[in-house]
Amino acid sequence: MLSLVLSPNNSHASNGEDLVKASSAGNLSKVLALLEKGADVDYQNRKGVTALIASSKKGHAEIVQTLLAKGAKMDHQSKKNETAMNIASRYGHVAVIETLLAKGANIDHQNEQGGTALMIASMYGREKVVRVLLANGANMNLKENRGGTALMYVRTEQIEKLLIEAGAEGASVRRKLGDFQ
Repeated sequence: MLSLVLSPNNSHASNGEDLVKASSAGNLSKVLALLEKGADVDYQNRKGVTALIASSKKGHAEIVQTLLAKGAKMDHQSKKNETAMNIASRYGHVAVIETLLAKGANIDHQNEQGGTALMIASMYGREKVVRVLLANGANMNLKENRGGTALMYVRTEQIEKLLIEAGAEGASVRRKLGDFQ
């Protein structure tokens, strides 16, 4: 009996894995069906990715809303300490970020390297995301593990200007080294 509970092939594990895959694929009807069958809304795959993180990566805002309504933990962390907010910031999914913020997500969560959503958006050139994060009070002067701030990671002149106008401290590496994009 115990081997059945621990088996990776039990229905809860497979439903959880299917939920992560359906969320990533943007298949709302399958997500709803799996949740109705009792899939764990916070199931983590071997990388620690949940359905919320997977749907945030792909920008599926309606699925993000559905998962949150079903009780998904919005600040759950993958094995790399990435949250849905960090992931959505990397990929530029403003609607997902706005949904997470409206539900109270931690805007300044730091991943395993100390990076925040603002640092990640700055590094990946996601100007719209930077604007949303700044408008919602992201701390632009937090430092990651090596002492870098969002300003040190800017890739575009527009984001650099936004951060400086918002009061970011320090100098950007982009300005010192030239535009390295």
